[in-house]
Amino acid sequence: MKYLILLLFISTTLFTSCMPKSSDYYTVKARITYYYNGQDKWGSQVADPRTKRAKQGVTVAAHPKFKFGQKIEIPQLAKQFGDSGFIVQDRGSAVTKKTAAKGRGYVFDVYCKDRGTYRRMIKNSEWMTVRIYRN
Repeated sequence: MKYLILLLFISTTLFTSCMPKSSDYYTVKARITYYYNGQDKWGSQVADPRTKRAKQGVTVAAHPKFKFGQKIEIPQLAKQFGDSGFIVQDRGSAVTKKTAAKGRGYVFDVYCKDRGTYRRMIKNSEWMTVRIYRN
C-alpha cells in the first residue's frame, strides 16, 4: 500500500511539474490570420535577424510589443499544425496596425508553407485565445 501511494505521488508530481504554470504565461484574445511564401516580395524571409527563413508550425508575425523569439501558444491550431507552439519571428504592417482586428486587439499572422495550406487555413481566421509566455 505504501508503494502504491508513493507511486501515485511521484506520477502526479511529475505530471504537474511538466505542465506550464499560469504564472509562466498570460492569455489574450487575438485575431489569427495566415500568410504564405508567395504573397509578397519577401517570400519566406523573416524580420528576425537570427532566423533565416519562416517555417510552418513555428513562425508567427506579431506586433512589436512581442519581441523576436517570444514563445506563444495557440491551442486551437494544434490539430492543423501538429503543435500549438509558435515563435515570434516576423512583423508586418497588418499586425503592427492591428488591421484584421480593426484596432480592437492583437493580430497574430501564422506562416503557411504553401498556397494550398494557406487557402485551407484562411477559413479559420477568427478570434482565438493565445498564451503569451514570459521570457
